[in-house]
Amino acid sequence: MAGGQLPVGYRDALRRFRYGAGVCKVDFALAGPVPWLNDSCRQAGTLHLGGTFEEIAAAEAAVARDGTPTRLTC
Repeated sequence: MAGGQLPVGYRDALRRFRYGAGVCKVDFALAGPVPWLNDSCRQAGTLHLGGTFEEIAAAEAAVARDGTPTRLTC
């Protein structure tokens, strides 16, 4: 958008830029607490949910190869 107003080195860096993997975050407004079975989960302010370590690693590896994971881990 700024065209020739940007320094040449910065324009070159922008041309070389490639997007990485995306992330999704969802916040829910709940009417009450989630009935987690684990007491630590009930007391946590934030929980990160996903599959097993191996499933998450496989999904990340698929994205790194410019592919799509066969199973979503969130």
